[in-house]
Amino acid sequence: MNLVRELLNQGASVHALKRKSSDAKRIHDLAGFAQGRGALTLHDADLGDFSSVRAAVEAARPEIVYHLAARADTSLSMENALACIQENVSATYILLEALKGMKIRSFVFASSTEVYGRLPVPFRESQKVQPPSPYGLSKAAAEEICGYFARSGVPVSIARIAVCYGPYMKGPRFMTHLFKACAARDSNTAPKLASKGQTRDFVYVDDIVHGLIAASKRKDAHGEIFNLGLGKSETVQTLVKILGSAAQFNPKVEWGALPEPHHVNKVWKIDVSKAKKLLKWKPKVGLEEGLKKTLDYFRGLEGSRENRTQE
Repeated sequence: MNLVRELLNQGASVHALKRKSSDAKRIHDLAGFAQGRGALTLHDADLGDFSSVRAAVEAARPEIVYHLAARADTSLSMENALACIQENVSATYILLEALKGMKIRSFVFASSTEVYGRLPVPFRESQKVQPPSPYGLSKAAAEEICGYFARSGVPVSIARIAVCYGPYMKGPRFMTHLFKACAARDSNTAPKLASKGQTRDFVYVDDIVHGLIAASKRKDAHGEIFNLGLGKSETVQTLVKILGSAAQFNPKVEWGALPEPHHVNKVWKIDVSKAKKLLKWKPKVGLEEGLKKTLDYFRGLEGSRENRTQE
């Protein structure tokens, strides 16, 4: 959503693939945003179906491709593992295969710092990955697929993205629950978390968007892997405190309600020096500013919901 909005704002002609089951409201918002700026064309195509994807890319004839579609679930269940393989691994191969014969300038794949697992910090692109979950494994496998096509001449770049948050975030994520609770000042909603001391690299979505766009414009990024994050590590407890201060509300959190995730590092630290040098990019939005911007977005959603209820 955020990448498409930024591309439209820059006046680009954007073609987006969507499933027929996609949230129609989110898509209509994008179509409205495109008026007077760039152009948005939507294509019904399931990334699990080669024929529909091939038809869509033949109609679009893209110059630059951003592959952000993924199942982002780090649970360890067999059900999730199979879904990740289908939606992350197979889909990546199908999309790249569908692009065969087309002269694209850049293909940017959104991977994840989840692939590093329990490696020593700070995480660097030169480390041999150790995926700790089916999701991480699927991203690492998709990276290998990208490398396979890159060796045949496809201009692929791979971005390993840290914990991204911001407007339009959704899904069963603890940050989403926190923002909703703070926006509504809801004392009854208590997100379940593990320990207070877990640290992550929390990065605002606009910085990720600018990093992906920068990668698409630089030929020297082709064939490269780079981390995108804030480059700073904060505890989950610190994040909750900063958000609560911005909201002037003390959100309830069930600390210790979830088991400690021993399959990944308790402390994450991301080295983003390669992206800074290679892409001439750096994150500009600090954690406090990013949390405030995102809180304002969720407050807007809460206000719209209350208005609809009153009507």
